[in-house]
Amino acid sequence: MAGIYRNNTVKPRVAVTLKGLAPNAHGIGAKIRVYGGPVPMQSQQIISGGRYLSCDQAMRVFAAGSLTNLLRLEVDWPGGRRSVLKDMAANYIYEIDEAAASDQEPQLDIRPPAFFEDVSRLLAHTNHEEPFDDFARSRLF
Repeated sequence: MAGIYRNNTVKPRVAVTLKGLAPNAHGIGAKIRVYGGPVPMQSQQIISGGRYLSCDQAMRVFAAGSLTNLLRLEVDWPGGRRSVLKDMAANYIYEIDEAAASDQEPQLDIRPPAFFEDVSRLLAHTNHEEPFDDFARSRLF
């Protein structure tokens, strides 16, 4: 069953549309990352088409966290160029033009903190397996 949904939240957000170079006017394949919101990094990618009984809008929306947050947006275009916007305010729609993108902008390596930590060494456990011939027990004919 198909459904139509609308987001009625009043929380601050930032919307992004892309204006790619011809023939890719919507920037299909571009990766968008936003830093400085309620989580360390948010990312979405522009894809072509949609899913079963749905469509995919060319606009991407990100949570801003609060009205006072100033966000940093990075767009990695499919052709290898990069656009960076700093100090973006919440509750605006930004249109990013690939024609103004740069080839020179260095990529920052900002990674969110890990959810899990490997603590295997604290268990002091070693695995030991007895030899077992499964084919002797259940032959395949």
